[in-house]
Amino acid sequence: MGAFDRLTGPLRALLGAADQAEADVERHVPTAEAARVEAQLEEAVAALHRAADSVERHVAVVEALADSLPPLTESVTHLTNELQEVMRIMAPLAATERELSRMERLFGRRRRAAPSAPSSPEAAATDIRQAAPPGPAGTDAPPTARGERESSPDAPPTTPGSGV
Repeated sequence: MGAFDRLTGPLRALLGAADQAEADVERHVPTAEAARVEAQLEEAVAALHRAADSVERHVAVVEALADSLPPLTESVTHLTNELQEVMRIMAPLAATERELSRMERLFGRRRRAAPSAPSSPEAAATDIRQAAPPGPAGTDAPPTARGERESSPDAPPTTPGSGV
């Protein structure tokens, strides 16, 4: 075993030094402190695992988003092409609408200025009579509603459902 002693001797010395270093650490660091440090290390490792899991989930979401971009781009391009076609079709209609608007302004009636508010109820009634169109047969009576029969003193009285 002499040939192996040359190889194992330094290893034994190294292991002995490691054992001595471990004994020194246990002697200098109280056991409660070592347990607290170990618990903190375990918490840190668990936090790193949670962070890695979270990063993996985020990567999966980003990959799904990246996979959805080409179809979305194609849809937007197709929509843009359709809107350009609609605008091409609508251009003559828009021009016609502008021309009609100009013609309407050219031939449109000008409205009179709004009258000022009457000062009394009598003045308001006079303004209304003057502004209202004449009634039937040239009278000042207001026009009747459609289908409504005018009642005059010499007209026979009507009853509902009589058809007269």
